Amino acid sequence: MFGLRTRNQEAESEYRRFIKGLSDSMAMIEFDTRGIILNANDLFLSCVGYTREAIVGKHHSIFCDRGYVQSPRYQQFWDDLKMGKHKRGTFERLTSQRERLVLEASYFPIESEHGQIEKVVKIASDVTQQRLESEQKEAILNALDLSLATIEFDREGYILTAN
Repeated sequence: MFGLRTRNQEAESEYRRFIKGLSDSMAMIEFDTRGIILNANDLFLSCVGYTREAIVGKHHSIFCDRGYVQSPRYQQFWDDLKMGKHKRGTFERLTSQRERLVLEASYFPIESEHGQIEKVVKIASDVTQQRLESEQKEAILNALDLSLATIEFDREGYILTAN
């Protein structure tokens, strides 16, 4: 009996250390199944520029563009999460100053002991700077492509394409 209790306590302690390590290194936020914010860690708050007090009790939509929030895609996004479907990808969101924020994130539903979805957790990394750099490089390449003369030949010397 005591051995089982000790193993359970050790497992719980290991679980708590794991969650703390994750929370210390990744931006995290928790929602209820309606999208209402329950909690967020300091890294997430730093990304979005809000205080915990300013967002707890508010809807996830505060981080989103109005057009997206009013779209069927946004409703489907939350319907899928309520049904237990995970979401992973790159998501464009807005900061408290309504500036663009790009997050590489996973949203995953958390089930109760009875198998009901009770909340949704999001773990994210801010990739805004990488996205901006990628877009700038692409813009430069597009500008070069438009401004430089290029000709493509086949093996016999016939012109295939030219700008």
